[in-house]
Amino acid sequence: MTAQETASAYDALAPAYDQQLAGDQWMRAVLWSRYARLFRSGQWVLDVSCGTGIDALFLASRGIRVTGIDVSEGMIAQLQAKAAGELLSGMIDARVMDLAEIGGLPNGFDGIISAFAGLSTTPNLATFAADAARLLRPGGHIMLHMLNRTSLWEWLGKVKRGDLAMARHLGSSGERDFVIGGRAIRRHSQG
Repeated sequence: MTAQETASAYDALAPAYDQQLAGDQWMRAVLWSRYARLFRSGQWVLDVSCGTGIDALFLASRGIRVTGIDVSEGMIAQLQAKAAGELLSGMIDARVMDLAEIGGLPNGFDGIISAFAGLSTTPNLATFAADAARLLRPGGHIMLHMLNRTSLWEWLGKVKRGDLAMARHLGSSGERDFVIGGRAIRRHSQG
């Protein structure tokens, strides 16, 4: 899967993305609680695969400068519109950027975050890890929220529907396709 194919899929989803994640607000609250403990006003955080900027806006509202990157122009456009509406544009540098290009960013970030499986489209995180280590200032924090190989809810749904064979094999592969914006996007579980 190319970065352009991934970008196109997320571009199609961008206008409805926030509504689709509304049911996951409980997880977002957990993440925000942790961000609030890790980062403080005046710091600078890189939000990798920032999507529509849900986390970037939370951090910026707390006085934290954010560089948000995403491969999808549609997602970045949503972030920019929301930042302008909340008068936070000056706190957020939103960029259309492929994850593979983060090595070109300046170092000195106080933190790096990536939530809701943004890194799961990358089959090998070794390059990301090396770039993140260089970009992060000494004593900085990195917080990554990624997909597990299996989802308990997905497994329970398959069992409930009587699809026991599929439930049994769920998670046996480190790669799975998910339909995003009408396109199949390959997701990789690390580990």
